[in-house]
Amino acid sequence: MDNRLFPLFIIAAVLGGIYYFMPESIGMMIAWSYFIMLSGLYYGKWIKESAIVGSLLASFVIFRYMDEYTFICAVSVALFLSVIPIPYYFFYKTEKEEKELAEKNSRLKEKYVNILADHSYALEERQNYENSIERIMQLYIIGRDLSKNVFIEDYTATILRAITNRTGVMSVGMFKRKKGEWIPLVFSKPHQKSEWIRYMADNKQFENEHECAVVNNPSFCSFQESTVFWPLKIENELLGCLFIVAERVYSSRYVEEGAIFGPQISLGAKRVNLFAEISERSRNDGLTGLYLKRYFMERLESEIQREKRYSGGFYIIMLDIDHFKNVNDKYGHLTGDKVLCAIAKILVDCARSGDLIGRYGGEEFIIFMPMATQYEARSAAEEINALVGNKKYKEDGKTFSVTISAGISSYPKDGKTIEQIINAADKALYKAKQEGRNRVVLYDKSEE
Repeated sequence: MDNRLFPLFIIAAVLGGIYYFMPESIGMMIAWSYFIMLSGLYYGKWIKESAIVGSLLASFVIFRYMDEYTFICAVSVALFLSVIPIPYYFFYKTEKEEKELAEKNSRLKEKYVNILADHSYALEERQNYENSIERIMQLYIIGRDLSKNVFIEDYTATILRAITNRTGVMSVGMFKRKKGEWIPLVFSKPHQKSEWIRYMADNKQFENEHECAVVNNPSFCSFQESTVFWPLKIENELLGCLFIVAERVYSSRYVEEGAIFGPQISLGAKRVNLFAEISERSRNDGLTGLYLKRYFMERLESEIQREKRYSGGFYIIMLDIDHFKNVNDKYGHLTGDKVLCAIAKILVDCARSGDLIGRYGGEEFIIFMPMATQYEARSAAEEINALVGNKKYKEDGKTFSVTISAGISSYPKDGKTIEQIINAADKALYKAKQEGRNRVVLYDKSEE
């Protein structure tokens, strides 16, 4: 049964009872008037004006019996009129409750929106933290890889590979600081090397820059790019610097990362420099700076293996200072050391790119000349002989000079092993000594 019809059924039942117990003459009218009033009151739940209509209509019906049943009619009319405010009160309470409920809903919606905003912000912050952690982990991995590198080539290649692959990076340049000069090391875009060198020459302030920062762009950068400077320092020692050219929106990120990653790069640079210094000391003569005999022979062995593969040839020049003992005895060993250093410099100045020069013994030197002709080897030895002889030294107000003798051998003509080639050059040197010193002699196997 319809929910709206069920109350009418109850009302009809009640009114039927009233009709049954009231006198027959008035019973029907009272029953109908109450039915009309109650119906209007019931439908006042939806249309409040229906209570007025029902009450007035019920009063009109019962007024017909006012003269005969005054008390009953008066009470009924009073009752009919008293129910008129009920739906209005109901509507007032309902509107008030709905308004309060709407206000509560509005506050709840506002809180819900705020919660959603906070949740979104929390998710964004979480994503940022995760990205930051990921970048830090990447920097840690790069730093760990750097700790494995002891050679400058591997060290710079690791840095270049790591940074150029990062988001927004356009190019990278790296310099080494040595003896007050900026030495270019590596560049992601090699064709920009000369421009980077000019940029460093025009910006002396980098020598005193202590923090990672965005600096003026080089001329080859666009206005949409920014240049980030990373100083590589250990305490107060400036080891070098790194330049990162990146999209402008990423510049602040790389300034922040420089504060994290810069010290790791600096530690790597320090380690590489120390290793290079130790390696240099282990393979270079401390006085002349030339290769030591042990290292020179190792290099010579590898060169022979290479020459065998490519069917090439090379020359060896053995040199010895004539009467060097007399220099030490007459002027002292410090003067003798000066003479050795001066001759070593002459050898370096006369050497070609790719030649190896070593200190073979006390006053003996050796030169390896790959891919050289006999004419080139002899010309180089004679030029060295002339330059050494023309060099003047002053000691205790006296001027003196020294001469050298040189012997030349070749591979594979004069031998196919290190021992054979060195022995041939040594025999040629001995012959130069026998013939009066201060000369160059080519090894001739037929003269043995």
